[in-house]
Amino acid sequence: MVGESRSGYVVLGPGGCLRSGGWIDLPLYVKTFVPLYWYGMLPAVLVGFLLWWKAGRAGRVLVRVIAVPVVLASGWRLGVFALDALIEPDCLPFWGGPYAWPNQGHRVVEVVVASLMLLAVRLRSRRLPRPVVAAGVLLVVVLVTEADAASGRVTVPDADACPGAPAAGFSAAEWRFLCDARVSDWHHAGVETMPDARLLAYGRGLCELATRHGGDATAKAVKGAAKGEEGRKILGATRQICPVMVRGDEANIEKHRLEQENWLAGRRAACASLPQHKPRARPVRQAKEYFSTEWGIDTYEDEPSGELAADLLKTGMVIAATPGNVAISPVTEMSVICVTGESYRQRPPVEKKGWDVVVEIGYTSTLGDLRFTDTNRELPDLTVGGPGNYRIRLHMRALPEEEYYDETKDPAPSEQWLIMVYPGDSKKTVRY
Repeated sequence: MVGESRSGYVVLGPGGCLRSGGWIDLPLYVKTFVPLYWYGMLPAVLVGFLLWWKAGRAGRVLVRVIAVPVVLASGWRLGVFALDALIEPDCLPFWGGPYAWPNQGHRVVEVVVASLMLLAVRLRSRRLPRPVVAAGVLLVVVLVTEADAASGRVTVPDADACPGAPAAGFSAAEWRFLCDARVSDWHHAGVETMPDARLLAYGRGLCELATRHGGDATAKAVKGAAKGEEGRKILGATRQICPVMVRGDEANIEKHRLEQENWLAGRRAACASLPQHKPRARPVRQAKEYFSTEWGIDTYEDEPSGELAADLLKTGMVIAATPGNVAISPVTEMSVICVTGESYRQRPPVEKKGWDVVVEIGYTSTLGDLRFTDTNRELPDLTVGGPGNYRIRLHMRALPEEEYYDETKDPAPSEQWLIMVYPGDSKKTVRY
């Protein structure tokens, strides 16, 4: 889990900013996952005091073991921040913008506390000078206050008021984050009871992780830090306080869209490379599309019932129709289909050569809007006279298996369909 010790959020900066590299956080990883360093180092101070007081020379060595990593890790982070701030002030937005300086204050406290621990074990006497004792007491008070704040107030926004105007002490973005994180139809006890400061720190930590991966919220490291239902809930809400994650989402959507377009263009090109139907009579309308389906297509003009498609699977029929509903079942297991649809005003000539199946059925169009579809793509309306009785002639042929079955590639077309629709009152099923 991302703790509050990493509460600042950043975005990737230009090459001249040291903060633009995730490598600067490597020394902090040890601190992040050691409970002694949580809650503003209060556990480390208490354990160090007991070791110094009771364990003699061995205790002083252990205090050094506890304190030195903090000085090195937090001091390293402060040094890098100072270089960015002094050499290139424009880098500050990449340290968290308005949070840049407050975030470093936490590191300063850590370095001061660890340094005082090292100073204490250097003294031979356990009776410390008054200034050191006073400073130590003051720091303990500060640390206790900070630790108490870490388990501080829990604000649960009213679902009916969200997002609305932010409550006192929250920016508009933070308030939207709390609304998204805490308000849900499902009960998430951990999110509902997590203190505001810790919840916001968790969100900013997830933002920082996403930033290191180009704003990609689906990166393995980000998903690993947002485990479980509660983690995923917080990750979803983090977009309210993490613009770089929103941009990453947009980039992923665009990438997926282009991949889908390229994939679809490839399938349509594969269909176009097959022998194309040359009508013997002039159709009113001709359209071509690429369908992909696991079991077949269920086209309906009214509300779907699913019963017709189920009947097809039971009977082994390739086509069936009820008023306003047509279902077609493929002849191959690899249901990647190149479909041509044609509409006519009169009965077209019968064509059997080259087709495995040619069957014709009667159909009643209830709305005059018959569009064959695989739910993702569709042919245009193939009726020519509005609602009424029609005949549907279906032609099907399977393509050679070796041409489309290759586990190393995207599925190529496995069969071709030619669907002819023309007006007709007959309800008879005819196989040619």
